[in-house]
Order: sequence, then C-alpha cells, then structure tokens
Amino acid sequence: MKLIDKIFGLVSRINTGAVMVAGWGIIAIMAITSYSVFMRYAFNRPDVWSYPLSAYLLCFVLFLATAHTLQHNVHVRVDFLLMILPRKAAIFLSAVA
Repeated sequence: MKLIDKIFGLVSRINTGAVMVAGWGIIAIMAITSYSVFMRYAFNRPDVWSYPLSAYLLCFVLFLATAHTLQHNVHVRVDFLLMILPRKAAIFLSAVA
C-alpha cells in the first residue's frame, strides 16, 4: 500500500471521528438550549452562560463537520456561473475553486 493511501485513510478516519464529535455537539447544543428555555419560563431564572456556550459549540461543530463535507464533496455550492460558461472555462473555474 502506498504512503498516500495510508495518509488518505488516516485523514478519512479522523474526519469520521470529527463528524461523530460534531453530532454529539449538536445534541449538547439542544440540551443546553432546552435547559435555558426551561429555566427561563418555568422558574423565571434565566442564565447567562447558555447562549455563549451554544454559540461556541456551534462554531466548533461547523469546523469539525466542514472537513468531512469537503472530503465527500457534498458541500453546498452555487454553480449557476458554471452552467452558463463554456465547458473548458467551467472546468478551469472548478479546478481553481
């Protein structure tokens, strides 16, 4: 097995683990937000830490999931320009982007 295949396999496993952690991060965001809403409306005791923590966790989740998304080429892209350009220009822009 070539070295590049080993490196690609390692990166793939790291990205898969990162997506798993990102999934648990989404669950944590949901739990923190639910706790905050419950405390605010049930006990009239809002907290000051839940929103900033949820925002930081969301950034963490996005960064972890981005590598996996790019690796599997499922990211959202706007390809309107590629559809109206000639084929060679579209291939060039795809390669550059």
